[in-house]
Amino acid sequence: MSKQTQINTINCDWLNWKIDTHNMTNNQHGASNHQALRASIESHGVLTPLLCIEYDQKLWLLDGRQRWTIANQLGHKTVPITLLEQPSTNDPQIILSLLLALHASDIYQHPIHQCRLIQALSLPITPDCCQRIKLPLMNHIKTDIKRILALPEPVQTMLHCKQYSFKEVLHLIHYSPDLLAQLVTDTTEFSWSKRQLDQCMSQCCDLMKRHQWTLPQLLDQIQYKSIKTSQQSPQQRSSALFNRIQSNLTPTHQRMTDDIRTAINQLQHTTNIHIDYDHSFETSGITLSKTLQSSADIDAFCDQVQSPSSKEALSTILDML
Repeated sequence: MSKQTQINTINCDWLNWKIDTHNMTNNQHGASNHQALRASIESHGVLTPLLCIEYDQKLWLLDGRQRWTIANQLGHKTVPITLLEQPSTNDPQIILSLLLALHASDIYQHPIHQCRLIQALSLPITPDCCQRIKLPLMNHIKTDIKRILALPEPVQTMLHCKQYSFKEVLHLIHYSPDLLAQLVTDTTEFSWSKRQLDQCMSQCCDLMKRHQWTLPQLLDQIQYKSIKTSQQSPQQRSSALFNRIQSNLTPTHQRMTDDIRTAINQLQHTTNIHIDYDHSFETSGITLSKTLQSSADIDAFCDQVQSPSSKEALSTILDML
């Protein structure tokens, strides 16, 4: 049986471990659902009662945090709740059992949620606790959890949304929490896949250790600010940043790459052949391509490739690979 309750009497601290993702970039589905729920509550009020429990002489929210948040933002004074029977003991493990039953997938599958849940309920970090929430029991687990919880909220949100595992999170923190926070803060200016972020972190930290640079010195050396504010797409900025990092890591290789690109641009200027250059260490090479619209184009393409000047330019480029 539900009943109307003053919204300001409901404590939501037990659900503060949940990360709001509806306003994240590229989460259109979550944003759409949130907007639909907000429109419904604005028109009809909260239709599905919130699930609450009386504990330690307070009213605690167990399920319905998004509905509570929206209703509170809209200025609703009361909301419907369903009240669970009060537990016979004030044992946090009882509350943990209730939350695990209600939010199993949100807890078991997300290490950031697991760490935040431990903090929200002030749970002791014991082997039994780790086993219950399916958190890997590793050496220095207490220190690891503290390091994760010390990350800024935007960093925790990004790691959660990209579904990093517990080990992957620790791997990034091991590089540099401050560098990680910087890159995550600028996620709208750059575009990072999990692999790219790891590679960028690894190479940047290599530079910092090699040259004894501070983070501001590193960012200055790789021209981070100018690339961040350049008139390019996020993908282009990420590519430009990687090039700057590479030029600092392997200046000889970068000079060679620049020479090859110059030779390619000169050849493309004198022919109508499109040339792609793969400068990875594993598969360095060039690809020649041309749009063919008639059989005559085939002969023209062959003539351009086999002309003495083109053959000489291609040979020069291939010798530099």
